[in-house]
Amino acid sequence: MKAYIKQFLLSLTVVSLLFFIFSALYVPKETSKLVHEILALIIVPIVIYHVIMMKSFFSYLKTQRSWYFYYRDFVVIGLMITLLAAWISGLIISKELFKGWWFTVPKQVGRPIHNACVQYALIFIGLHLGMYFCKFHNWLDESFNLSKGNNLKLYRLPSTLIKVALVLVSLHGLKVMSLESYWQRLSFYVGKIPYDKTLPAYYHITDQLSVMAVYVLISALITYLLLCYASSCKSQQQF
Repeated sequence: MKAYIKQFLLSLTVVSLLFFIFSALYVPKETSKLVHEILALIIVPIVIYHVIMMKSFFSYLKTQRSWYFYYRDFVVIGLMITLLAAWISGLIISKELFKGWWFTVPKQVGRPIHNACVQYALIFIGLHLGMYFCKFHNWLDESFNLSKGNNLKLYRLPSTLIKVALVLVSLHGLKVMSLESYWQRLSFYVGKIPYDKTLPAYYHITDQLSVMAVYVLISALITYLLLCYASSCKSQQQF
């Protein structure tokens, strides 16, 4: 097997695992506390490996300087901080695996912090994915361009369908973001946040993913504009 194919399959496996485990973690009321905490532990080494896969980010941290890279650094650092805060707060309020291992924190303090951290982490996950959306879009077009441009509309169909689907999903995300409960989580709300247990699990998962899709689109637009700006600045320097 060629090296680049092996690397692609490995990356696809890691991203798929992150997707499915995070989807389950963001609906804790649909699983037992024990399963939720086990999944939170399983995802730690996967995230660490994903960070190792991003070694080029750390290699060029000091040399690549433009507004795009400032934005990229902000998103990656923000994602690391929010995930770490979510894990630490989760350990502190643990009811199963780590119960009694840490200092006691009142439920009305620990749970709002944990709820807010995981919501901010979801925002940064969406921003992180959005930074690579244009690259994925171009890669998809090139992969389906078997006719070398003879059927322009045909080979761009898959990427176009993905963009349309993402926009449609984001519309539902905007609806979810308009709910008071969404902003209660972000604002470290102490009271009980409503959760409809009569709805199936996939409905709540869709809510979370649709919110993430909103930030994917926002980040994709920011990335596109920053790259265009960097390209225009480079062109001006050549003249």
